[in-house]
Amino acid sequence: DTRSTASLTSRDEYVGYNFDGGMSLQVGRMATAGKNIEKDPYIATFLETRSTVANSRTANEYGSSGFVNDIAQLKMKAGAANITVQFGPSEYTDSNNGHIALAVTGKAGGINYFASYNNGSADGNSLLATYPSQSNMKLGGNMKFGSVKVGLMYTTMDKDGAPGADNATDSIFVDGDFSLGNDLSANVGFGTRSGDVAADDATFMRLAVMKKLNKGASVYAGYTATDNDTANTDTS
Repeated sequence: DTRSTASLTSRDEYVGYNFDGGMSLQVGRMATAGKNIEKDPYIATFLETRSTVANSRTANEYGSSGFVNDIAQLKMKAGAANITVQFGPSEYTDSNNGHIALAVTGKAGGINYFASYNNGSADGNSLLATYPSQSNMKLGGNMKFGSVKVGLMYTTMDKDGAPGADNATDSIFVDGDFSLGNDLSANVGFGTRSGDVAADDATFMRLAVMKKLNKGASVYAGYTATDNDTANTDTS
């Protein structure tokens, strides 16, 4: 039951067609192009970097980890790169009038790279007073050095359009994922965020371990902490 009043609501809900050559076209509700393209090993757990100061993201459903209604998506391959383009035509819902999102992932040498852009709530839509125009960019990659995979991610978010809502933040996150053998791994990560206002300046850290039990099950444990430069808002 995908009604918004039901206890379970829809996430992906679309129709599409797969063409030859790795191209596909789909329309409906789907994840934003940049959703977890960094492949956080702890996504959807309390240890994830999503929604922390390690990842500057736009708000509401237009964030780099959200789902968006009434959009068209084209996916294709260009050599070793995978390209995703999304667009919300203005004749659909006002809330995503002119939504544009792009993402590119691939591998060059030993580096797995990714980049994405999302214009968030577009200028001129009916939600502008509540959700100002926003843009989000994400760049990064990871590379293996023996049993260690080192990752680096840069994200930037810029709000613009509503009175008093202008603001921008930049975040850098670096982590190392250590293979300890026997399907056991450890992760150490550190992120920092700076912004136009002092309340945005903060740091983030993660210490975690994961044990894969089989292809579909894992157990994990860890610790995260956020230190805000404005006192009395630290969390762990």
